[in-house]
Amino acid sequence: GTDSSTDLAVIKIDEATDIPVVPFGNSDRVQVGDWVVAVGNPLQLTSTVTAGIVSALGRQLRIIEDQFRIENFIQTDAAINPGNSGGALVNLQGELVGINTAIASRTRRTEGYGFAIPSVLVERIVTDLIAYGEVRRGDLGVSILPVEAERAEELGLEDIRGVYIDEVQPGSAADRAGLRDGDVVTSIMGESVNAPNDLQSLIARKRPGDTVAVGVWRGNTEQVYDVALMGEDTPVYQNWLSDLRSGPSSDSETPSYRPPDDSSNDTSVTEIDGWDIGLRALTTAEESTFGVDAGAYVAYVESGGDAAAAGLPRNVVVTRIDDVPVDTPSDVVEYLAGATGPILVRVQRRDGTPAFYEID
Repeated sequence: GTDSSTDLAVIKIDEATDIPVVPFGNSDRVQVGDWVVAVGNPLQLTSTVTAGIVSALGRQLRIIEDQFRIENFIQTDAAINPGNSGGALVNLQGELVGINTAIASRTRRTEGYGFAIPSVLVERIVTDLIAYGEVRRGDLGVSILPVEAERAEELGLEDIRGVYIDEVQPGSAADRAGLRDGDVVTSIMGESVNAPNDLQSLIARKRPGDTVAVGVWRGNTEQVYDVALMGEDTPVYQNWLSDLRSGPSSDSETPSYRPPDDSSNDTSVTEIDGWDIGLRALTTAEESTFGVDAGAYVAYVESGGDAAAAGLPRNVVVTRIDDVPVDTPSDVVEYLAGATGPILVRVQRRDGTPAFYEID
């Protein structure tokens, strides 16, 4: 199988026995200055070995021809030429720490800059290709941008760090966990992220259903959200990803920066069992948008649930249930605990008009 996002492939060798296999090393432990050895067949010179040091980590080159490319290369000055691609980059213990993939050169010959895909990402990708014939990735469901000096100052960051969330896809894993447009992701599972490719490569190691701890800067404070990742085959993602694939690539379009809404508001999502929906408190900006003073925002509606069967959409505000005012998601939870029979739900749309839904 192949994976266009990382430019990796797995080839099956039939009826092979007693083939020596290089052990995987942990590329997360590689440091700038470490000695490494590159193995390959450059310029049709079979089984050539060159040595050098790791000169940089986390490089993004935009060389993979895929809109959803994942690039977080190890840079080395070990001589790498055409023909080295796909060869091993090993440490001094003989462990695989990367797969050679590219050189930076004006002449197509080595000029001291070679690049390799980290082994932790390689192992994750090839495991799925062997087991499923495809890579099953977990997604946050966000559009991201780098944090630049002006943006850092706007957001109250003392230094330039993190990755800015330009948009949270409604109903996505990030949305359900309470992440918001304008948040800054500062860490994934305790590891700092300071560029979009840092975040992408860490999430790329996870599968749908995995829960990751996402560190977020919001309202001059650090918070951590547990996000249960969702797969690309999830209905909420399919239209979004289709639109991204058919629209301009990220290289040709830079999304505009939007300062976050009132970041002091609580945006944790409350799951409503039985109805299969998620509700959260309104932000100050949403109260103005919907023209309400209180209510519970419908963050997502799962297909197959009672609410979906009744036609309840997401991106509306629940204002009453059975004519009882709703101020917060907890009001809905408390009312449903003692309710029986069909329930009439009143919602407010973004255009200010009300709608009613009867949920069994």
